[in-house]
Amino acid sequence: MKNFTTEIKHGDSHKRMNTFRIGYKSFYRETSDHHSDYIEADNRIAALKVFAKEHKIPKASRQQPDKWKWWDGEWLYEFRVVEPVKIIPCPHCSGKGEITAFENEPSAKK
Repeated sequence: MKNFTTEIKHGDSHKRMNTFRIGYKSFYRETSDHHSDYIEADNRIAALKVFAKEHKIPKASRQQPDKWKWWDGEWLYEFRVVEPVKIIPCPHCSGKGEITAFENEPSAKK
């Protein structure tokens, strides 16, 4: 089961934005873990710019995202994926919460 972060970082614009999940992996000695940030932006490039700024990725503007690696203390992080997602009301709690659904994931309802 995936652990989803509920905090969504927003871009500067007030118009309707798309939500992107940016996945990355952390490494510390023998351990590693997967993480996701959810960012609202106009497009993938804008979402990646917000992500790079938030994580202070050095030389991000001169590299392709699949080459991004950065350190935070003793933790090494590597970029994995950026993909569009849709935020929907949680069906289990009568819409009181929100969950993410991948836009290219087939719907359970037909």
